[in-house]
Amino acid sequence: MKKAFTLLLIIVSCLTEAEAYMEQYPPFPFKGKNLPPHLEVEELIKFEGGATVKKVEGLQVELLGPDSIHSWEWLRIGDGERIIFETEKDNTPFAYAIYYADLDNNRLKDFIIFSSYHSCGLGVNDRVDILFQTGEYAFSHIHYDTMSASLKDFVDMNGDGVYEVIQTDHYAGRRHSYFVYSIYDIREAELRNANKKHPKAFPKFIWFTYKPNDKPSTRITWEEKEDYLRTLPEVIRGERR
Repeated sequence: MKKAFTLLLIIVSCLTEAEAYMEQYPPFPFKGKNLPPHLEVEELIKFEGGATVKKVEGLQVELLGPDSIHSWEWLRIGDGERIIFETEKDNTPFAYAIYYADLDNNRLKDFIIFSSYHSCGLGVNDRVDILFQTGEYAFSHIHYDTMSASLKDFVDMNGDGVYEVIQTDHYAGRRHSYFVYSIYDIREAELRNANKKHPKAFPKFIWFTYKPNDKPSTRITWEEKEDYLRTLPEVIRGERR
């Protein structure tokens, strides 16, 4: 019954006002006063369709795709002698934004890549790849799925100049569906779950409704929360490149 209800919500969201629906969600991150600062950096490449090549600090970023702003078919980053990162041709997800910024304060810039699965309705629709630069042209690659990836997901909760990352997920509970927000520390080119460090804000469970809603749910039980939290990875480790 629960699976059937979730499937019905997905179908409804795809057949009705899907664009407006996606604009309403996810309802996080922070709103109001005293907001934690978030990452602000310009896109590395302005997506205009066709093929684009960008050179940055001895590295070359190549994009190849159809004449569509948000549908790249291939992305490659290399240093001339080796390929550091490459997506599969003619396969999803499609990269739609690339940023170059020092996320972990080691004075070396990192690549942040947002890609879309081109899905609609409930569930994750984006993938985030981060290439942490650990030395000159040496990288550690991590990736995770999320919803509506944004630079606002990279926040400085402690005011120490080091960013944390908000990851968004969907949880189908026993009676209702929820958007779930967790936060991870960036340490040693890894992401480490930091929900316990920020208990007033994370994890945040928001009941799925077809109208705007950003209030923590009072409908979800502690048992359901524990059931979901057991599935969260404590550490998202990198692969050396």
